[in-house]
Amino acid sequence: MNSSDHFDVLVIGGGPGGYRAAHLLAKRGFQTALAEKQALGGMCLNCGCIPFKTYLHAVRILRDAESLRAQSVLSGEALSLSQPSLFRQKEEIVSALRQGVQMTLDTCGVTVIRGEAHVIAASADCITIEVSGRQYTCKKLVLATGSRPAFVPQAPQGAAYSVADSRAMLSLEKLPETVDVLGGGAIGLEAACFFAGAGCSVTVLEEAQHIGGCIDREISDALSRILRKKGVRILTGARFERADREAVLYRQGETVFARTPQLLLCAAGRIPQFDAEELDLLGVRYTDAGIAIDAQCRTQNPNVFACGDATGKSMLAHTAYRQAKVIADVLGGRPARMDYTCIPRVLYTSPEVLRIGLTAQDCEAQGIDYQAHTLPMTYSGKYFAENGRDGAVAKMIVDAQKRVIGLQLIGNGAAELSLAAELMIRERMPASEIEDLVFAHPSYSEIFGDLASSFNN
Repeated sequence: MNSSDHFDVLVIGGGPGGYRAAHLLAKRGFQTALAEKQALGGMCLNCGCIPFKTYLHAVRILRDAESLRAQSVLSGEALSLSQPSLFRQKEEIVSALRQGVQMTLDTCGVTVIRGEAHVIAASADCITIEVSGRQYTCKKLVLATGSRPAFVPQAPQGAAYSVADSRAMLSLEKLPETVDVLGGGAIGLEAACFFAGAGCSVTVLEEAQHIGGCIDREISDALSRILRKKGVRILTGARFERADREAVLYRQGETVFARTPQLLLCAAGRIPQFDAEELDLLGVRYTDAGIAIDAQCRTQNPNVFACGDATGKSMLAHTAYRQAKVIADVLGGRPARMDYTCIPRVLYTSPEVLRIGLTAQDCEAQGIDYQAHTLPMTYSGKYFAENGRDGAVAKMIVDAQKRVIGLQLIGNGAAELSLAAELMIRERMPASEIEDLVFAHPSYSEIFGDLASSFNN
């Protein structure tokens, strides 16, 4: 084997966690390689976060313009969405960002190996990887193998409808008139907002009793009301039963009913992706929930680390980024560890939803003494001017000492407030201290000051 085939660290997977880990490790002086079988950037860049934001931005502009036109603020002919042009724009954006990832890796000296990597041998001081028939060795291995859809039903041949997952949805050349979205989590709700904004008839079917996954129940209810006003039909307690040739069958309680949408979009969550036999070879512990890691992202094998969706800890790109930083710091001899308590969770729906820290339901389950106050986002004059009375609200949760332990917000621009929310919770800021901060006026962030004030009256 050539010396050029041996590396200090080899990363399997070129998604957010993988490419960030490779980049940071190379910057710290490690001879680093990254193996990726598909396009760099992973799901987030190629068929998830970035493409979805491109689509959602377009329909939001369209609907905002239509709203202003209805109020006679704008005049002229009605606008319409060009799906082929939107698809081309999405492809251009993804391509540019993908090239940026490649350039970053090239600049810091990461060797990018194209192809599917397999672990074929492991000892105490050397791990051997095979890619397209060629072997590579490394001292340390980082697994960033991502996730896959938890469930995608197969439509019978000649079915009266088509079935797609989120990846296929982003390649549609023509928009369907009717869409059933199977799953009311982040992917499903964002897809529903796009299709509804583009003029499609949309129904979301969620097996749980509330949409939005782990978001606060009050915020979930507010989101449901807003989406229904936008024309999205939401059926909770409904699960997929089977796919027949003529229709899709669902069960809601004791009732089974049939629907025939033009498109069935499956967004019923994602599960970690890894090769169990290879993990056994490495001596790495895992469950169906993901690869087991400690606070330093190290697996049971001290030479093997893992990050991103494959760990099942938090399937978010920014969680993967942070895990990658922890890995690079640990291997570089710096103290670092993961703390998942302050990781922002955002639904890029219309309007957006931010959840960070504890929800009211978390506090009740953990027996935490808490107070919670909720205010409409219209307390912010800027929000009111730009969005009107859209039903958006913000919620602050404090502990017995009135220190902030949770922030939930539904409203356009929620994602951009996440850093302020994270700092408040990470530092356990008292409401009185937040009240004393000077917020720019007018700005959306003023809502935090108003919420903090409500605890001191």
